[in-house]
Amino acid sequence: MIKTEIPIQTGDFGILVLFKNLPLNGRLTHYHATLSFISRMDLTVQTLDVTQTGGIVVDGRGYLGGYRGGNDVIGQTLNNQDGSTLHSDSSYGSLTTPENLESGGDYGRMGGDGGGRIRILAQNIFLDGVINANGANGQDYNAGSGSGGAVLIQTNLFDGTGIISANGGVAQVGGGGGRIAVYYNTLSLTQANITSSGGAGTRVSGSGCPIYLEEQ
Repeated sequence: MIKTEIPIQTGDFGILVLFKNLPLNGRLTHYHATLSFISRMDLTVQTLDVTQTGGIVVDGRGYLGGYRGGNDVIGQTLNNQDGSTLHSDSSYGSLTTPENLESGGDYGRMGGDGGGRIRILAQNIFLDGVINANGANGQDYNAGSGSGGAVLIQTNLFDGTGIISANGGVAQVGGGGGRIAVYYNTLSLTQANITSSGGAGTRVSGSGCPIYLEEQ
């Protein structure tokens, strides 16, 4: 039983591979990205059971926002290149197989970091907690928030009352929604509990991204 936060790091990626059941009532995460390092989570398990107190959470662990973590330029985007000069409104990468960390926001001030990346391959998933890859909020006047991250799930049975989200950060300038794709044989989880919304902003809000669901 995993009860505490466990960051996973192997080389350039955060990788956790399991072949038996994983009951989870704590938080599982991967490391924050830096200007020279990106971390991702790959989880392979027979049965994943996330309780109401459990979660797989990589909020704000994607590409850096402006003026964060030694980044003294604009928000970073795919492959740690200079990206957004205002906010991370446009999602990128595949809608059906999302694989990328998402971009950080900026506006010449401390922007929010983008969401991280989660990939889960499981025979059965029981989700009463959360799977989150949300963007972080901008931290200064008119600073852009980070965009939501990437969540890719493939499973036979997906049940529970929990939440999956890859939403953009909220502040004066909202971040764009991330990417979520779920492949399943039986889906009992309420689809309204799966969101990749743009973050609300008092100046401008981010745009949402469609959820991709495919029955196999």
